[in-house]
Amino acid sequence: MITKFKQQYPSGVLVIFLLQMFTMIGFAINQSVLVLYVLKTFHMTEQHAYSLFGAYMSLAFGASVLGGYIASIAGYRLTLLASLLLAAAGLFSLAIPGLLAFYFGLSAFVVATATSLPTIFVLLGRLYMDHDERRDSGFTIAYIGMNVGAFVAIFAAGYIEKYLNYAAAFIIGGLFMLISFVLFYLQKENFKVSDHIRQTTKKPKRKKLLALLMGLIALPSTGFLLTHSTLSNILLIVIGFASGIFILFHAFKSHGIIRAKLLVFWILTVISIIFWALYMLAPSALNIFVDRNVDKHLLGWAIPTITVQSLNPFFIVTVGPLLSILWIKLSQRNLEVSTPAKFAIGTLLMGAGYLVLLPGISLASATGIVAFGWIILSYFLQTCGELLLGPVGYAMVGTLVPVPLLGIMMGIWQLATGVAGALSDYLAELTISPSASQLPIVTDSTFAKAFAEFGLISIAVGVIAALIAPKLTRIMNAD
Repeated sequence: MITKFKQQYPSGVLVIFLLQMFTMIGFAINQSVLVLYVLKTFHMTEQHAYSLFGAYMSLAFGASVLGGYIASIAGYRLTLLASLLLAAAGLFSLAIPGLLAFYFGLSAFVVATATSLPTIFVLLGRLYMDHDERRDSGFTIAYIGMNVGAFVAIFAAGYIEKYLNYAAAFIIGGLFMLISFVLFYLQKENFKVSDHIRQTTKKPKRKKLLALLMGLIALPSTGFLLTHSTLSNILLIVIGFASGIFILFHAFKSHGIIRAKLLVFWILTVISIIFWALYMLAPSALNIFVDRNVDKHLLGWAIPTITVQSLNPFFIVTVGPLLSILWIKLSQRNLEVSTPAKFAIGTLLMGAGYLVLLPGISLASATGIVAFGWIILSYFLQTCGELLLGPVGYAMVGTLVPVPLLGIMMGIWQLATGVAGALSDYLAELTISPSASQLPIVTDSTFAKAFAEFGLISIAVGVIAALIAPKLTRIMNAD
């Protein structure tokens, strides 16, 4: 089977698959336990925990623009090796008791994620020629590896925390980062660039020193922003707002179809920010709701709170292939679903994922405990929305943006996820009960009000997106 795989795909694709799987184990463990860890270990307030999580997610994704730039100067192979070691050090540091070790570890992990995330995809792209028909399938394999790793990590993390402790979860994540380092070090020759690319991308020593300096500054800067998480979230939102103005400036400076396509890009970026801001509530506010207000028994088996989050990658791995088959069948019948339509349907599904929790809360037990089936249904709907909206983003940028602006607009598209992470903090805070009580019978009403607002906002955006989708599609398909 492995021999057949090597014949069908370039040497190195299997390495990327394993790298995505192993590195995602570390990232998913950190993401899934972070809010509960700071609440139960450092006794942070919910507001502080949500603010910190928002800053963590926004910096990890938003700073990847800078991380990709550093990698382009220092070299992608060297950068990936360094980032994997830094990620391992960060996770090991998180296992050490105390706030100083915690903030150092989280800062190191954010910087490592921001550099490794774009670097792995660049290295994967180098394995293919520009018009290689296998390129899309190679990226799909990497996406599958990432979600297999996420499912294994999140599913196991709950039991590791339950039977061992949080420190053990962080250490296991760090060990997988070291495994990733060894794997890539042994296979790095598969990712050598051609002589032509080496000559055209060779950087002078002063630029490499600049990359090193930027990397050294990134660590304390990230630490400062994490310890001032509210400031960090405000900063990311302001940068996001400025980026939106930047897109509109270039749109109205342009003419004809270029202007129209840039406006479509702006609209789809705004929709994606709303979608991902609601999506990122799963490891924070939704996680707290599951922990305190949900009966987590399935077929007589008690499921740890953290493990519940593994429903997302589980549905991605199981439902994703079915959706891929559906798209192929529809395309063969000339019924292909356009990118704007996928954005609209995905956003509607996200809204439905929150609204479906309302009957669950209304049917709660006398003590306010909600049946687990409603959470499963919510995750299923949200994940189906992700499968519609998530995979098409980067391809959409190349379709809508003129070549001279492609680099900066790709960076803004990545930054949009960071902005969503910052916004998720403010959304999560809407679920905090004004009462000091954590009893489900008291907090159910607060969660219900917030979930209703999240669902209705998402549904409203989805309906508007559906109404304008035909026009946006015509613009996208125009020459």
